[in-house]
Amino acid sequence: MKRIIPAILVLFFLGSCATQEKGLTYKSASESPLAIKKIYIQVKDVRQTKEILSPKVNEMKIWSGTGSVINLFKRAAKRTEAGAASQGEADIKRDFRDAMSLRLNNLGVTVIPVISDEGTTMTIDIERVLLDMSGSNFIATVTYFARVSRDGTVFHKERVTGKTEKYNLFGQKTGQQVLNEAFSLAINNLDVKSFLSK
Repeated sequence: MKRIIPAILVLFFLGSCATQEKGLTYKSASESPLAIKKIYIQVKDVRQTKEILSPKVNEMKIWSGTGSVINLFKRAAKRTEAGAASQGEADIKRDFRDAMSLRLNNLGVTVIPVISDEGTTMTIDIERVLLDMSGSNFIATVTYFARVSRDGTVFHKERVTGKTEKYNLFGQKTGQQVLNEAFSLAINNLDVKSFLSK
């Protein structure tokens, strides 16, 4: 009986420790509060060429092992009728505005629909959106120049590039994936905290 009692005490002790065990504790990092709560975004397409696909990609054909065509890239912006190119340009600007708005919203910044003379404005100049080929690899490059101003005074300027390279495995599907990844990198590479705290 005397041998049983110490064993019971040990089990009781272990059981009490288990019930008092705490979960993981998170200690938040020290970060500067955001000085900018609202911002207006305007996007300009200043690309010298509006073509997204390089001549190599635009004319490429991808063949299966038996020689049958399994994919053929077509032009990103069709120019067969008036206004088609401008529509493609408008879509690119919308994509930039929507993506940057989403990133800023996630940081607690409200993107306002109307420009304010006394507010903060971000101007994005799209300089390059290109999907190219090098050997058997797709290479996508997205570059833009961002300016942030307040009361008409620019206080942050930054040229941002996102670049991705990947082996051409699934033709158009891979090309679209590479282009999307480069675009996401370009949006995420902007050093927003350097100006949101000003």
